Amino acid sequence: MCLGTITTEVKIDLDVGDDACPTGAPTSSPTTLATGAPTSSPTPLATGAPTSSPTPNPWQISFIEMRPNFGANSVEELELDYQVARGCAVVHALYAGNCNPNTNPVAINGLQYNVTNTTGTPSNGMEPLTLSYSFDKSSITGSNIWNNNETKIELCQVVQLTAAGPNGPMVIIEDLRNITVDFDMGVDFSIDGNVNLTGADINNEQQNTSLSEYVTAFKCNGLGTPKNTDPLAPNTELNVCIESASSSVQIDKIVNMVSGA
Repeated sequence: MCLGTITTEVKIDLDVGDDACPTGAPTSSPTTLATGAPTSSPTPLATGAPTSSPTPNPWQISFIEMRPNFGANSVEELELDYQVARGCAVVHALYAGNCNPNTNPVAINGLQYNVTNTTGTPSNGMEPLTLSYSFDKSSITGSNIWNNNETKIELCQVVQLTAAGPNGPMVIIEDLRNITVDFDMGVDFSIDGNVNLTGADINNEQQNTSLSEYVTAFKCNGLGTPKNTDPLAPNTELNVCIESASSSVQIDKIVNMVSGA
């Protein structure tokens, strides 16, 4: 499985000071009167190193990695890891196609999916965030995230940090990320069974997700019969049954069959 190029675009980056995610407006207005002269002259001597390190800019989103898994037994097909500012309000959404900040995002159609978000232990003002997606693999190729010409899925992941505003939440910083997963449609497998033939292979190719875990072939006695493990006698017809291990993958046709010498 190949992963396409991932790009990030940050639309707004607002430095609001040293506190992690401000809690609201000041409690009182500033005074308009001078407070008078200083009570003492400044010291001519240095006071030493600071007692603590400066607090980094609190409004941060850092992408860590993407982990795709579209195997036959996968539970979560796509996981995205981030580091986000601790204690900030996080909003995330997934859309079809590539991200374009100049147009409205395209909602995902024709595909059922679930998403969970998990946070970890904060460190240095940041905390881990993992977005885990579970897709109905049987409907991927019929949805608008599927690029049939290039056999890949194309998604736009949006992650935002927001703050309370007079008219609702305000987006302070936004991460727009193009997610592309290329699918290898080739499957190579060997016949499972005692057939006493050297180098007998069957190769199959069809337009579905990665098929190496989905399709099996075995020696049988004919259509709909179970696996036959008996040795194949000389000059005896070889019956090969091919089946899919999942309703998500349907076998269309055999493109070619090659027997080694």
